[in-house]
Amino acid sequence: MKILLSILLIVLTISISCQSHKYVEYNAGGNEFSVTFLGKPNIKESTAGGYMEFETAELILPDDKSFQRCESFLFDEELIKQIDKSYVFDFIGKFAYYQGLSYPEIHYEKTKLGKIGTVRGYKELKDGDQPRVITYFAKGHGKLPMRPLSP
Repeated sequence: MKILLSILLIVLTISISCQSHKYVEYNAGGNEFSVTFLGKPNIKESTAGGYMEFETAELILPDDKSFQRCESFLFDEELIKQIDKSYVFDFIGKFAYYQGLSYPEIHYEKTKLGKIGTVRGYKELKDGDQPRVITYFAKGHGKLPMRPLSP
């Protein structure tokens, strides 16, 4: 049996202008979690080497110089059972390193919503010729399904 793990990646610049947005709720097929986007995201289905299916929803907001992204992965139920605090800290630590984050803050909690890992860090990007420091936030939810998912 496979389950869904959702990862929400939100990157926001320090100065975001408040504009009117049409909020859109996104939910990957069979996923209990949903994400509210500031507009209609582009959705793409992919596979990683043919062994893991995932769906990505992404919205780029050029006027705000920001974006929102949500990735939903199907994982084996046995993998989710093995995930614990040390696994999450190791996995998210590597994720932060490969994303080039400075001063990452990593958190883990186990709630009735499942196992939750988060990271918040900083990254310097170029805005034309100007460097811009952004706050990068990622949150992962892993939960065994309450109902079977189709393979």
